[in-house]
Amino acid sequence: MKRSKLILLFCVICIVFARVYAINPFVVKGIKVNGLQRIEIGTVFNYVPIKVGETLNDTTVNDII
Repeated sequence: MKRSKLILLFCVICIVFARVYAINPFVVKGIKVNGLQRIEIGTVFNYVPIKVGETLNDTTVNDII
């Protein structure tokens, strides 16, 4: 149940950021996760298909979503 909520939250965040950055590609300089209580940080990074140093653009954001 918690994983499905995490995945849903990530999808919503991607949709919001896709609208904001749809025109300008950008390089991910860091990923910060706050407020975890029952999920390990490693679990979050295993499910997030974005890595530091990757360039996100219209195509990559659509693939992630």
